[in-house]
Amino acid sequence: MQMRKKFLSTFLLIGLAVLEPGASAFADGNLTVHFLDVGQGLSVLLQSDGHYALYDGGDREYASRVVSYLEDAGVQSLDYVIASHYDADHLNGLVGALNAFPANAVLGPDYTRETSVYRSFLEAVDGQGLSVQHPSVGSTYELGSSTFTVLAPSSDSYEDGNNYSIVLRLAEGDDVFLLMGDAESDSEEEILASGLDVACDVLCVGHHGSASSTTWDFLEQALPESAVISCGLENDYGHPHTETMEKLESMEISLFRTDLQGDLTAYTEGSGIAWNTDPCNVYTSGSDTVSSYSMADAADYILNTNTGKFHLPSCQYADKIKEENRLEYVGSREGLIEEGYEPCKRCNP
Repeated sequence: MQMRKKFLSTFLLIGLAVLEPGASAFADGNLTVHFLDVGQGLSVLLQSDGHYALYDGGDREYASRVVSYLEDAGVQSLDYVIASHYDADHLNGLVGALNAFPANAVLGPDYTRETSVYRSFLEAVDGQGLSVQHPSVGSTYELGSSTFTVLAPSSDSYEDGNNYSIVLRLAEGDDVFLLMGDAESDSEEEILASGLDVACDVLCVGHHGSASSTTWDFLEQALPESAVISCGLENDYGHPHTETMEKLESMEISLFRTDLQGDLTAYTEGSGIAWNTDPCNVYTSGSDTVSSYSMADAADYILNTNTGKFHLPSCQYADKIKEENRLEYVGSREGLIEEGYEPCKRCNP
């Protein structure tokens, strides 16, 4: 049994039940934004007043997980399926979603790719009797009680395909989320030049926290209170990059990371955002995070991934676990049991 290190904590929402990932007990008429843990990729489920939109779907190995997450969230159909752009780590899961749920509309940027996943995406769209709509900058769409406005792309001749990313400004009342896809500095510059409002409460950081995105100019205009970075633990690209982390930390922007915290969920009634967990505020790069960051001091339980047992940190057997089988866990006893772990009979955690 293998389990990644991640933060797990109860919901901070006063008056709302503690929810498992994917649960749909939030009240209708409000906005819930689910940032799914899809490793080195991006997938965001938008849920408002019984209506749903899926923005990206992660890579192939997470496609079935995305479908399961949507099912657990109560999705029966999708108002919008939105491909920020056509890279595999954003597109594969959308193919799975289109094969599992009826969709009312599919949005994507106006360019093409010579890849098998792009062909599969077009086939899945066609299988629903739809065609990919290419939204223009400034277009606004309704999703339940929320709206989202397209801020990019502005051009049809980028050298880097990441800049074709559809950037969305999602609003519920006074609360605003920016979803950047993999948009890089060229696209950010065009958005600022357009005069469109980029002020936000939550920034889903572009290109997994790459140094090629999230410029000072853009951050200073957006001024988010919180930032979300979707990336994979120990990914090959070193995401997020040091340059981006230094900017976020210097501006005291609260940071959430899927590589360390798993699925992240934000809820708003339009006048304040609550999260399913505290920000991790770990501003190290992807290359440095594993070696420099440890949860041991805050661990509630020690796991043995070989035996499937969990122990109190003070248990004598916890000290004897081989390093390659040892994980520190922050969270509830019930959560561990649901994961398939069994309590140690000696320390009886």
